[in-house]
Amino acid sequence: MGVTAINVERIWLVKDKILYSKADEEKLYIMSIDGNNKELLMDNVEPVQVNSDDTYICILDSKRKVYVIEENGFKYIGEYDIEDNENLMGPDKGNLYFTTFNENGIDVRKISIT
Repeated sequence: MGVTAINVERIWLVKDKILYSKADEEKLYIMSIDGNNKELLMDNVEPVQVNSDDTYICILDSKRKVYVIEENGFKYIGEYDIEDNENLMGPDKGNLYFTTFNENGIDVRKISIT
């Protein structure tokens, strides 16, 4: 089975739950790590522009392993050494976006993977 890109703008992993927002909706969803038990968490979420809609969306689990979303779950693609307080946001042609949550909102930084 090949990897399938899905139309998601933002995605985070928080305590073994996946938070994501779709490109065509202003809603934030939360989902279990296995892809089941999806529920709406927040409405009226402002979308973030992604440069290309044909790139894969990744998540990072608690063991620092990176996965890409497939139709029936996740495919392991590797491990990356990042700081403990960062969560993977989504890739853009080899660039991984990490986001941190603090009292001033969300701080986004881009890390290039070569």
